[in-house]
Amino acid sequence: MNTTDRPSDHDTGRPVGHAADRPTDRRPGRPAGPPTTWVLMCVLVVVNALTSTGFSVATVITDPSPAAWYALIRCLALLGLAGVLVALRSRLVPVLGWVLVAVQLLDGVVGFADGDPVKGVGPWILGVVTAVTVVLHGRSLSRR
Repeated sequence: MNTTDRPSDHDTGRPVGHAADRPTDRRPGRPAGPPTTWVLMCVLVVVNALTSTGFSVATVITDPSPAAWYALIRCLALLGLAGVLVALRSRLVPVLGWVLVAVQLLDGVVGFADGDPVKGVGPWILGVVTAVTVVLHGRSLSRR
């Protein structure tokens, strides 16, 4: 290959090896949305899983019944899955987000059924905020 076959300042207006000419770190399975919606969604998914896990730990401490332990194990599994999917920047994070939204909305129903409005409203707020971030991320992808 002779030197006239390579891109130069004359061909692109940039020096050879300029960052704009290099391939990006975009691999299959990586999110394509703007970083702000992706990061916000990931933070809310992890916060959602952490909140459920925290309440499950508190329940096991105050009432170590088998049902409380089962709930804790399931919350730990969701928290672990959230951590892995976020760390891998998986496209499955929104799916897990919707699962956690459903969990929070159902937790709110249980809270209201128990006669405690705080235990009903709190999970619903977290569920709605998580749903909003998942929807915003999805919309940012559809605009591309």
